Amino acid sequence: MNTRPAVTSLLKQAHLPYWRLSGLYFFNCLISGLLLPFWGIYLDAIGLTGSQIGISSALLLASNIIAPFCWDKLATRGHRPIDVIKLGLLLAFLCSLVLFDIDGFLATSIFIFVLSFCWQGISPLIESLTLSHLGPSSAHYGKIRLWGSVGFVVAVTGLGYTFEAISIKTLPFILTCFVLFMLFSSLLVPEQSQTRKKSPSVALLPALKESGCIGMFIAVFLAQVSQGAYIGFFSLTMQQHGVGLNIIGYLWSVAVVAEVVMFVVVHRLITKLGADKLLALSLVITAIRWLVVAFFVELIPLMFIAQLLHAFTYSATHSSIIELIRQQFSEQSQGKGIIIYCTICLGGGTALGTILCGYLWQFGSMTIFTLSASIAVIASMITWYWSKKRLN
Repeated sequence: MNTRPAVTSLLKQAHLPYWRLSGLYFFNCLISGLLLPFWGIYLDAIGLTGSQIGISSALLLASNIIAPFCWDKLATRGHRPIDVIKLGLLLAFLCSLVLFDIDGFLATSIFIFVLSFCWQGISPLIESLTLSHLGPSSAHYGKIRLWGSVGFVVAVTGLGYTFEAISIKTLPFILTCFVLFMLFSSLLVPEQSQTRKKSPSVALLPALKESGCIGMFIAVFLAQVSQGAYIGFFSLTMQQHGVGLNIIGYLWSVAVVAEVVMFVVVHRLITKLGADKLLALSLVITAIRWLVVAFFVELIPLMFIAQLLHAFTYSATHSSIIELIRQQFSEQSQGKGIIIYCTICLGGGTALGTILCGYLWQFGSMTIFTLSASIAVIASMITWYWSKKRLN
């Protein structure tokens, strides 16, 4: 798919640092491409149990419940968002150096929580900074965000072979390098001059009530709970069924290639269907995907097909939510909407799902992925109900 015309039109916008913003997303997802597929396998290699892996993997996400509020508070007290982003990445780099000298459940759990607090906690600031740079061209958000997906593909594909050839225990060194790359990338990104314009401060709860998005956020929270099995245990599931790490890397890569393609065309689907209907449809497709993993995990070709559905599980879902936040929240409170999404939904929902699946792991992968499919169906039903109520 040719994205050159769309990219060219974005580059023509005055003062839009397209490649510098894209680079920030690229290296951000490079780190995700290391930790999401391989962190659980690394923990298994150093001797952690299934429940411990579930808790530690959840902590990778749980810091998002509180971290964005802390970083946003710092940014709203006179500090430029890009400077707060740089500070977070500097602290993440220093934290990554600690992993070389620790092992065991408690130490690795504290480590991953602090690392995620510094690294993932700044994600809402990156999203807000990108939207402010795009201005009225926010529909083209996906053209920048897709480079994050490219980074994820590069990571999971290359690291699958790397860990097969050497050892999964080289993960700490690779993590440190990736965080350093993202820190360097952030040094190139300028602040958007309009982001620091004085505007009335909007409290979180009033902004949420005014937006009418409570139902949507409940659905999105459940959608993220349903992803706990995938994020925490998909790689382990495949490995326990005899799949090599290089093939696991390919499976993740196929998912993210589908994600990239969807980011390119998703604005058309949003225009045609509406963001709310696309969100509900994506959650139904997500449920189908989890059922395929639950019952047909030994059919590797079918697993590759199921991974293509990640285009809806992530890209269409994420883009729909960002668009609904843009539509439902006022300009002054859009940042609050993004924080709710990143903290309560992405952080809390996925962490809860991962912990739950960690305790249910003893009953097998079929159990946790079937449960995930059921939760995704419930999320879709809530979305449909909220959509109809929203139009009335």
